Amino acid sequence: MSRFIDDLRADSRLERPESVPVTSPHWLKARESFTTALMGDLPIFLIDNIADYIYGGEEIKWDIVRDFPNLAPPYTQFWAEFRKPPWGKFLPVASPRSRFGFLITALDPAALVGHYAETQAPSAETRWILQCELCLSFGESYQIRGVRSWKPLGPTPPIYVDISKEGRPVGWFQASYGDKPVPGESAALQLSLNPVLLTLCFLHCKNVRIIDHTADPKLAKRYRERHGGVSPAPYKTLVIEPLKGILEKEGRSGEIGLQKALHICRGHFMDFREGPGLFGKHHGIYWQPMHVRGSKAEGAKATPPEIKVRI
Repeated sequence: MSRFIDDLRADSRLERPESVPVTSPHWLKARESFTTALMGDLPIFLIDNIADYIYGGEEIKWDIVRDFPNLAPPYTQFWAEFRKPPWGKFLPVASPRSRFGFLITALDPAALVGHYAETQAPSAETRWILQCELCLSFGESYQIRGVRSWKPLGPTPPIYVDISKEGRPVGWFQASYGDKPVPGESAALQLSLNPVLLTLCFLHCKNVRIIDHTADPKLAKRYRERHGGVSPAPYKTLVIEPLKGILEKEGRSGEIGLQKALHICRGHFMDFREGPGLFGKHHGIYWQPMHVRGSKAEGAKATPPEIKVRI
């Protein structure tokens, strides 16, 4: 199955979002730079598993400043895409075949030009500004401005996130290509952006692996034949490993046992960059996946003996 970015490279015609005025010079420039960037040598991340994790359980309100401990950009520019999970009822798009793609660009606040510079002033703490532009495919025809269209929608007015030199987000806002933002548009875009921001955090974690993928030669040849010679791009996925090795070696989980832990704990980041570190020696940010914890006496009847968590 081809990636969203492969299809965009094969046919880069984009539909103007309904909130964008026809004569908006900012959107016309953004579309040109967006499509040019897509044809470049971008790191590409397929993050379906991370979208599954975010949207697969109970509704959780993620806050950009509070919930993402390190968003320092590892690349000047990269692409991240995901499909709407089957259970993604909290996503603002109804079509089960929807695909989301974000172009993330790290901007230098000392050399700002264009839309951001005209509408917002970065804080004194800001070291980087993340420009987050969404392109959306519904996977089916949709109604826009009284006509039916199949073309992907985008780029949307970007979300800008101010990042400190430590990697902490210190503020954000959504730009508008019209007179003012459309009500609800900012919240909907942030909701779609959360898997990408979580991916950025994972890239800074000590216990997360990156795996490189290339298309099967036969499938790549068939895709080129059908799409004017465009080859499927190599891409990366993240493997979110638990702290199993460290916990077994130094946390004595093998002796204490995990079978008594019966309460579900939401996945979270553990920041050991400062101080003595994890177990007095391991420094960095670690990801603790959703797991079970507690005591047998507290919840033996309420919790099943085996819990499978998909991340």
